[in-house]
Amino acid sequence: MVKKKKVLKRVKPNENVLTLKIAPFNYKIYVILSDNVEDARVRRSYLLGPYTPDGSTAGLHYGRVDLPISYVFLPYCSDIGYVAHETYHCICNIMEWAGARHEEEIVAYMMGYLVREITRFIGKHSEKGLTNNKFVVSYKEA
Repeated sequence: MVKKKKVLKRVKPNENVLTLKIAPFNYKIYVILSDNVEDARVRRSYLLGPYTPDGSTAGLHYGRVDLPISYVFLPYCSDIGYVAHETYHCICNIMEWAGARHEEEIVAYMMGYLVREITRFIGKHSEKGLTNNKFVVSYKEA
């Protein structure tokens, strides 16, 4: 009798990617919605550098100061607070990369734009839409 070896197949988590361009800075933001945020980040280590998951991450931002790119990793049903939190990190990275001072009005405009686009994206790709405690924000194409 021949014993069969168990082979575990690695399953790629479900992901959707949104690319946003910040024209004045010639900067790209990649928003990754994933079933497993940490695994999505690990799979991009070739570009973003090593990352050791600790199992406690709800959302992630990773930006490169040597390149005009940022990655925002979020779960499909992110709380709007997670979106705003990771968006703020992203904006700080953009300003640092551009060598710009942290100007309140510029940050506010960029934050409004990014949060709006990311929440629309989540609404399009999540069964439940964007959740924040007891209410749901959904997005439909006009």
